[in-house]
Amino acid sequence: MRTYIFVKLLLLSLCVQADFVSLENGRLEYDIKGTGDVVVLFEAGAISGLSGWDTIWSRLPANIRAIRYSRRGEGASSACVRELRASDYVDDLEVLTEKLGVSKPFVYVAHSYGAKIARAYTQRHKEGVAAMLLVDPINPRDVDIVVSLNPENGEAENNATKQSDRASATENKWCFIEDIWDKSASLGLLEMGDIPITLIAGVKKHKDPKRTFDRDEARVL
Repeated sequence: MRTYIFVKLLLLSLCVQADFVSLENGRLEYDIKGTGDVVVLFEAGAISGLSGWDTIWSRLPANIRAIRYSRRGEGASSACVRELRASDYVDDLEVLTEKLGVSKPFVYVAHSYGAKIARAYTQRHKEGVAAMLLVDPINPRDVDIVVSLNPENGEAENNATKQSDRASATENKWCFIEDIWDKSASLGLLEMGDIPITLIAGVKKHKDPKRTFDRDEARVL
């Protein structure tokens, strides 16, 4: 299933008429729309690349300048040759924003794993981000939640998920899997500074949850 999703998202991304910015070690695809004074940067979740925003891209207000891109290893951007961390992606984003002449501070919208990169970028550029919208951001507490709700088998369940993710990462040449499994606390006010942050949390109810993390109690936590 994960392989199918990866291929589908890759094909969707390749259909997007994107431009490219050169890096020292590759290139990044990007897409810009709108000419407004307010710049909004969209950071997608893992795997999806810039096509992860397709469902809302055509409905964005015309009075903003919206920018989306694909990180290395995703979409039509260059493949990665090693494991990358959020700090590596921030390095790439610095090149992208500089070459595109992105005015700052901008509004940062990030989904899932992209939220970790957004936090890391904001830590490094406290004056560069005006506000942040996090959509169901990556949660380092997920492994603790599984163990707390399934004390007998939670650790084994986490390990099985981790091994499955690593196998998928090897097969599909994903760059980020170890960074996702780094469960360090998320950066917050002290590291990022006092900026407005809105968070939209996923509350999807699974009819027949196969994982502890998909149970209603876990969604609440």
